[in-house]
Parts: sequence; C-alpha cells; structure tokens
Amino acid sequence: MTSSGAFLTSTFSSTSQPSMFEVTAQQSLSQTLGPACRHILRVAATSWPEQCGFLTKVQDELLLLANAALQLHYLKVYNSSFTENFYGLERLAAHKSQQFPIRPSFLCLVLAPYLRRKSENLFQKFQEDQADGINPSNSAMERLRILYTSVFPSLHLLAEAVDIGFLLCFCLRKSKYHNILSWLVGVYLVYVTPDKQKEKENRKL
Repeated sequence: MTSSGAFLTSTFSSTSQPSMFEVTAQQSLSQTLGPACRHILRVAATSWPEQCGFLTKVQDELLLLANAALQLHYLKVYNSSFTENFYGLERLAAHKSQQFPIRPSFLCLVLAPYLRRKSENLFQKFQEDQADGINPSNSAMERLRILYTSVFPSLHLLAEAVDIGFLLCFCLRKSKYHNILSWLVGVYLVYVTPDKQKEKENRKL
C-alpha cells in the first residue's frame, strides 16, 4: 500500500525536499482517517447497539490508542508517520549530530491532534450551552467559559496563520520546515530513496 503513494511522488523528483503537493496531500489524508474511523464506529454502534453501543462514547480514546500504535510502528521502522510514508517521505533530524527524535514526533502526531479535537469540542459545547441558556453551577466556571469562548477563536486563527506562513516559506524554499510542529520537534521531510525504502522494508521483516 505504501509503495503506491511513493511511486506517484518521489519517482519523478530531482530534489530531496518534497513539493507542497506531497506535504498537503499527506496532511489531508491524515485528517480524513479520523472521521472515517469514527463513521465506522457509529455504523457499528447503530447496527449492533447492545454489543457496540458503547463505542461512540469512547471513540476518541479508542482512536487515540489505535493512532498511537500505528504511528509508533511507522516512526520506529520508517522514520515517518503512516501518511508521510504513504507518499514516500521520511523525517530527518534538523541537526545531523542528533538522533532521530522519535518521542517528540510521536507526541506531535498522536497527542496534538487529540488535544486539538478535544479543545474544539469543548469550545462547541460551551457555545451550545450559552445559546441554550445553560449556566454553570458557580460563577468561577461561568467566567472560565466566557474567557475560553472569547480567546479560543483568536488562538485557533493564530495557529492556522502560523502554519500557513510555515507552509508558504516551505513552498518558496525559504525554510525546510513545513509547519510549526516540525520546527518545534526539529525534523523536516525529505523523499525516501528506493534503496533506503527497500532497506526499511527488510528491517521490518
């Protein structure tokens, strides 16, 4: 499966730095995996409510565990996430003297999307409660809710703008980091050579 995506991209490249197509494509694929899995869980819960009805209540945690196992495997074997490997990409440490940072990469690939989704869901819940006139049990929680709903959109917009800025610099070859998380972790994406890909496949076996 992974070799098909790699064939479509890195085979025809003359530079080690991937184009914006591969970067945005793997990000889009990564963002669609979660909703697809949640849909499967909802269908299972609807079709077999007695056996699988509980799945929708813990779907975020189940997907967190599944994503953690998947990403840890690909980071250890391929030095990349699942979607990065699908498009023939791998991660390299920004400084050659450093070892590949598996742990920070793992946290950014697994915990960052989970926390982001939880924060977005909390923001949506607070907005719905305010619209329905549901008030917290104490004034401290009410002030916290007001603060959160007023600050979250600005922080979300700022994070999106920073990522767009990183991606633009990456596209113009002004930076080797395609987003802020890669810069924080200290890794950048390159194409995997056929020989290196074969070596990793043998290592997996």
